[in-house]
Amino acid sequence: MSSRLSHCFRPRLLRQGCSALSRSEATPRKSLIFAPFHKLTRHSSTRDRPLRDTKLKVILMSSRQYCTFLVNDCHFAIEAADVAEVLRAGTLTRVPLASHSILGLLNLRGRIVPVIDLRRRFQFPEADPNRSRTNVVLSMQGEWCSLLVDELLDVVDIDDDRIEHPTAESPEPHLDAVVGIYADESKLVHMLEPQRILQSLVIHRPRGGIV
Repeated sequence: MSSRLSHCFRPRLLRQGCSALSRSEATPRKSLIFAPFHKLTRHSSTRDRPLRDTKLKVILMSSRQYCTFLVNDCHFAIEAADVAEVLRAGTLTRVPLASHSILGLLNLRGRIVPVIDLRRRFQFPEADPNRSRTNVVLSMQGEWCSLLVDELLDVVDIDDDRIEHPTAESPEPHLDAVVGIYADESKLVHMLEPQRILQSLVIHRPRGGIV
């Protein structure tokens, strides 16, 4: 993580450094493709505990599910409630005058969905053209878009009180959409806000109009 971000996150996270994001894990990952999102395997980061008192109930209710994925060897997560499905990157309709981050439009069973390349959105290097990538399709209050990521990881439960929140806006392009950071023993995970990802992006649809 850049030294310029020292004002944004607490020292406990800064000491771990951005280098933790680029470490590959020792065990192989399984990318889930062509699957409705509710059928993805879920893994919990919290142990099962009996509801013996009100305090425990509050703890369990404060946990949310997140879809995690890799972009440029960095770990990111987005709330599972916003994810409709995942599928392999496919044929797109190119759109003139769209923002550089917009790769094109995906026809998803008759629904036209703009595809955002997160490598471009976060100003990371371009992906290897021979690499198979994954669309994470989001549905947010009637608005649809797809995030093109390098590799889909797991769906995990994360307690709200384990997420560190920034205290100021970051100048880094890949952190302007981050609303929190979750740290476990081996990595840092950037928690993304979909609406921030869409900010400043211009999408021209075929029949006119700008989203």
